[in-house]
Amino acid sequence: MESDAHAHGAFLSPELAHLIEIAPEVFPANRPDSLEVCTFCCMSKEQEAEILRQPRMDVSTQMLEDWLGSAFSDNPDGKTAFLWLLPAIARSLAQGEDPLACGIPLAFARASRTDWPIHSWTTPQQNWIQSFATHLLNARCEYALPEIDGFSCMFAMAGMPVGTLVNCIKTIPLDRFAIAMARDMELHDDMGSSEFWEYEFAPHGAFTKAIADWFASEDLKESVITLMDEDVSDELLEALWLYPWKTGHDDNVPSPAPK
Repeated sequence: MESDAHAHGAFLSPELAHLIEIAPEVFPANRPDSLEVCTFCCMSKEQEAEILRQPRMDVSTQMLEDWLGSAFSDNPDGKTAFLWLLPAIARSLAQGEDPLACGIPLAFARASRTDWPIHSWTTPQQNWIQSFATHLLNARCEYALPEIDGFSCMFAMAGMPVGTLVNCIKTIPLDRFAIAMARDMELHDDMGSSEFWEYEFAPHGAFTKAIADWFASEDLKESVITLMDEDVSDELLEALWLYPWKTGHDDNVPSPAPK
């Protein structure tokens, strides 16, 4: 697995390319009148107008970074702007680009901040985001720093149910996932340890528990043992010896209430 060698503008996989192609149809939206961000000190009115002049799928990663980095009110009024920009945000992520300088977990966070969390989306939209999460997390395994934890946090912060998110992670082939976990752990990025997983953030405890339960499951243990018996690369063998992988913020998971 050689990482971070993707050409600028190239999609990380054919599956992601297809999902981006159909995204405007799955998320229909009219061009908004406003981007609903601060145009006093965060973004100039000229910048806002320039972004709004673009065809929906031509909004650049730099424009997305300017928008995502601008002050934004937590209210449903921003849904139209976020919905219009959502396919472009997804396109940037699917091309291995970072549309947010202050943290990938916030890339889709305005879904929840506009009172439109993933769990409230239509069935086709939920199916799309689940497929997008599955293929994006799988593609991230190729990177020197996969950041599986941070990208998982991104979907959870946007309102994806914890069970759905964990199922997306489970679909990653075990050999790829093991190496990705080892690479992240080398850089102290355990699952559930992203700086954006806060104790007050409701899904954190449920996510960490669900991942820890899977890591400790007999099914996964048997799969790891089976894989270790095969002819595998040195990197994969070393990654498998790190199993069971760690989860972060264990001290922050609430203890059961006394009976």
